[in-house]
Amino acid sequence: MSLDLVRVAEQLPLLLAQLDTERATRGARLRAALARLTQEAARPERWAQRLADCRCRWPLALPLHEDAARGYAAPPPPEAYSVLAVDGSHIDVDRHAPARCFVLNLGWAAIHYGCDLPPELDSAAEVQPSSQPLTEQDSEDASHEDTIRGETLALLRSVRELHQLAQLAAALPGGHPRAALLDGNLGLWNVTQAPISRRLRERLIYDSGGLLPALNTLRDLAGAGLLVTAAYTSAPGTADVVHSLRVAACPLPEVVCTRCPGLSAPPRPCDVVGLTADADLFTELLAPGERSAVFLTRSRAFLRSDTAAAAPWYEQEGHAVAFFYLRLPEELARVEMPVWQAGRPEHVALLHTLLLDQCAKGPGYPIALQEAHEQAVITTVDRRSFAALLDREVRPSPGPGGTAKSRSKATRRI
Repeated sequence: MSLDLVRVAEQLPLLLAQLDTERATRGARLRAALARLTQEAARPERWAQRLADCRCRWPLALPLHEDAARGYAAPPPPEAYSVLAVDGSHIDVDRHAPARCFVLNLGWAAIHYGCDLPPELDSAAEVQPSSQPLTEQDSEDASHEDTIRGETLALLRSVRELHQLAQLAAALPGGHPRAALLDGNLGLWNVTQAPISRRLRERLIYDSGGLLPALNTLRDLAGAGLLVTAAYTSAPGTADVVHSLRVAACPLPEVVCTRCPGLSAPPRPCDVVGLTADADLFTELLAPGERSAVFLTRSRAFLRSDTAAAAPWYEQEGHAVAFFYLRLPEELARVEMPVWQAGRPEHVALLHTLLLDQCAKGPGYPIALQEAHEQAVITTVDRRSFAALLDREVRPSPGPGGTAKSRSKATRRI
């Protein structure tokens, strides 16, 4: 046994004592945050201006057009609707394998209610070969290149998921409301801020299979009929609204976090409302089945001058990200959507009621997303089988395959 559970257990009393202390602190901060939210919701213009002028690294959130200090009930679900969900999984590049390659597996589920259309459950796998396709060279720096593996491969997968969602949404039958869902977030911020070369970033955003064409397709479909698009995160750890309350609570006339008095004499003044995540706030504020107000994300970089940074590409193209929190009986979920949908109250209401109906049909989680996950998942057995297949087909001669390190891990010597 590599983990000494006896020694771990000996340290648990200290952990439990710390949790008790944090629980008491959390209660006081929660009350202060709820009071501050009520106060700022009553003067949204002042709050918005303070957030626009602040200089901080935190991602922020602005209420779009609703009272941020209350919850909103869902209308009854329509008698007939269709829901499409896409999810993905991958096998990363393994340098110990006889050939360097990755596998992407995209799964989807299209389920129809109140009509005679059969459900569609399917997946598509892609093997990316080794050599040149795994390396992307920068267009401005000859020494800068990206290898498609690890976090970069995860970015590529998220882009493929959104592209697949748009392609399949275009094929959904009309005549009744439709929803197109992703698991997690929309991925726009991830690609924009990832430490990758400019050429790869532009490829992921602007190419025919990139983010921008997919978003444009979904926007066109929404304009032509009642289609709602969203990304669903179960039990989110984001704190955009809490960060915005921190900015509101700052005693400085101009919020510049490098001048915070808490840097030399902790705690920071804004810690009075400093909850760990928005989930703490909205679990208290919302009743089961209710959603929060719709918020517009404001992902800000730290500004070293008074010149505002250029807006990210998705805001320039009209695809800024908005979100609301959805209270379910057992958890809180974050629901992201493009701003062009968030500005349509009937679309927000439809998305709200369809998600509640989907969660009721599933185990507290949208059933279409669960089915898409089942189509996309690559199990441990699948991974081992692929490794064995690769070893058998690629290895030029009989004998032990893989590197010495990989073989040593498979055999116990002592």
